[in-house]
Amino acid sequence: MKDDTVETHLFPEMVTAKLRLRSVSLSDAKNLSVLMTSGISRWLASWDDPLGVEAATKRIEELQDRAMLKEALSYMIVDRRTEQAIGWISVQRSTSSPRRGELSYWIGEEHQGKGYAQEAVSAMLPTAAEQLNLDLIEAGAQLENTSSLAVMVRCGMVPGTERLVYAPTRARSELCRFYEWMP
Repeated sequence: MKDDTVETHLFPEMVTAKLRLRSVSLSDAKNLSVLMTSGISRWLASWDDPLGVEAATKRIEELQDRAMLKEALSYMIVDRRTEQAIGWISVQRSTSSPRRGELSYWIGEEHQGKGYAQEAVSAMLPTAAEQLNLDLIEAGAQLENTSSLAVMVRCGMVPGTERLVYAPTRARSELCRFYEWMP
């Protein structure tokens, strides 16, 4: 296991009206494990439910390695009022194009419907573009995930393409609609 002291300040913390977005640390593995439910994982291609603490730790370690190389930016989404972890947001550099980023975000079920996703995405887009030196950031969701698609539109993302995405957690390809944002 990695030393937790190195990872907590990889990137600048972001503070919004309701949220604090801070670099993810190994100590977040338990929170991620608790927040990841079947209602969340059904929309995500690579997050398992149940998500054990060991699997969450491994994911955090992998993304921290990428963060050290300026290949990824990963944050816990924390409610400023309660200091409770409520979700996750990250941008990873695209493997096909070094100036493109791929946005991923989710909010725990009990915290949805409060505008947190829109607030987190709005803060993350310009920060990720600057920190990772990106020209474009894209995000996608299954066509049935109307809430996530609406968040993208409200954050100023414009329609991109529709394409099949392989979801290893379900061992199948799923049709997703993508939206793009440029700084």
